[in-house]
This record gives sequence, C-alpha cells and structure tokens, in this order.
Amino acid sequence: PDDWWQAMHPEDQITILPLIQTQQNQAWDAEYRIIRPDGSLRWISRSRFSDSQCAGEVYRIAGIALISLPFKHD
Repeated sequence: PDDWWQAMHPEDQITILPLIQTQQNQAWDAEYRIIRPDGSLRWISRSRFSDSQCAGEVYRIAGIALISLPFKHD
C-alpha cells in the first residue's frame, strides 16, 4: 500500500504529506514525481475524493492517478 509513497520524489513528499494529513476525508488534487526502478522520473496527476452518508460520515474513499510524460506540461 505504501509503494506509491516510496516511489515519490523526496522533494515532492515534503509538499504532499501536509495535504494528505490535513485533507484526510476531503477531496484533493495533486501533482508529483515518481522515481521509476530505472531511475527515470514521471509526473503523476492524482485526484482523491470521498463519498459520505447522510450523517456526513465517510464510507468510501477513492482516487485516480494518471501517469504523465517524463516532463511536466504547463
């Protein structure tokens, strides 16, 4: 389960960790780099969202991660 975190570039872990910690049950979008086994970099665009029941209790968290090219497009 932590494979994505281990693959994330250490500089990006610094900016992503606070997002994960403060937005635990909320939707968020993020971009970060992963280091592939061959040492090359890829950008990841990740979205996370949750579904809540009527009482506001989160019952499901889902996400989507898209792998981009080795460089980031602006």
